Amino acid sequence: MAEPETSTRLSGLSIQVVAVWLLSCVLLPIVLLKFTPAPTGGLKIVTGVFTLACIAAGISYAVGVRVAWHLLQACMLLGVFLGGYYSNHVVFVGESVLLIYLYFSLYTPEVRREFHVHTAPREVGVLLVLLGICAALALLRPRFLEGGNLLDLGRQFSMVGVMAVGMTMVIILGGIDLSVGSVVALSGCLATMAYRGGAALWLAVLVALGVGGANGAFNGILISRFRMAPFIITLGTMSMARSLTNVITDGKPVVLEPQLEQALKTIAWADTWGVPNPVWLMAIVVLMGHVFLTRTRTGRYIYYIGANEEAARLSGLNVIAVKWLVYTICGVLAGLAGIIQAARVASGQPAAGWGDELRVIAAVIIGGASFTGGEGTVLGALFGAAIMGVLRQGLVLLGVETFWQKFVEGAVIIGAVALDMLRRYRARQ
Repeated sequence: MAEPETSTRLSGLSIQVVAVWLLSCVLLPIVLLKFTPAPTGGLKIVTGVFTLACIAAGISYAVGVRVAWHLLQACMLLGVFLGGYYSNHVVFVGESVLLIYLYFSLYTPEVRREFHVHTAPREVGVLLVLLGICAALALLRPRFLEGGNLLDLGRQFSMVGVMAVGMTMVIILGGIDLSVGSVVALSGCLATMAYRGGAALWLAVLVALGVGGANGAFNGILISRFRMAPFIITLGTMSMARSLTNVITDGKPVVLEPQLEQALKTIAWADTWGVPNPVWLMAIVVLMGHVFLTRTRTGRYIYYIGANEEAARLSGLNVIAVKWLVYTICGVLAGLAGIIQAARVASGQPAAGWGDELRVIAAVIIGGASFTGGEGTVLGALFGAAIMGVLRQGLVLLGVETFWQKFVEGAVIIGAVALDMLRRYRARQ
């Protein structure tokens, strides 16, 4: 069957996109340099390169190059980042608003047909919500962008972002892991004790990863081999890990000597190339998780099992091994979050991780995963974690009392579950 012919002329909506895009290419360098305090030579170079890239992407879109559909979005995201990095409220808010407009335009059926794009990624809606919240906070509280606050914000939600990668895989399987918050405390305290006892820093990190992996493997064995309910098993290991943490530490923080404190703090507070180390760790974990789920055979098996476990088993897939691996990965990433938390406060805290499991689950569900299994992406979970982090920071900047902050977080979790139910209802129509 012959493919239908497509017109080479841009649609009316695409012409509007190009017009707005050209306007932004002219105004962005002017605004970025004019409203940024004491622009440096590096900023001028970055602005010039960015402007040329934007113009090239706009021209490619105007002539109908398929990849330009994605280049426009990438350039706009970079513009949002530059506005936040240089604390430029005008650029940040303007680029966010323009990007939201472009997303609504680029993901219409008319434009998708024009550029042969079949579906709009589910993460788009999550990203729009994130940009909208950030733009509103930048307008209401200009301090939101001051002093590289966006990078500091990334440092704060990096723990949730790291754990969300493992939780995404678990929820895609149709499972749940309630023990990650307690594992953060247990792994952080044991790693700090090992470090205080004379172990090298890298060995202390391995201790944290090993503790988390052992807990995840234990969960995986009981859930996969003996087919026990994930909710009950992980609820039990959550209590066991928290209790064991208090027994080992006697309920007291594991304190380090000053020189050891400084070395441990480098994991959470040092920067590499101007970006906080926890942000780099989160980015590496997210990239590896994305590649694992989308580019490997095991990653595809996770989706198959989550969609229909019995059919996957009858097809010959090793369901037990895949489940065990996923829960082990989730535990390892919880252990990594534990060492990040310990480095943040330069000590092992038995009370660390309280409520983190709820934030992680909420981030994954907000990011587009479904409790029924078979759906979800790592990038969506990252955006969900960012929304939870921005929400907490925004409530602090707006002066909301601590008790009400928990109320709002709970409301967001309920809203995330309701959104998941609505999405599944519409999918059945």
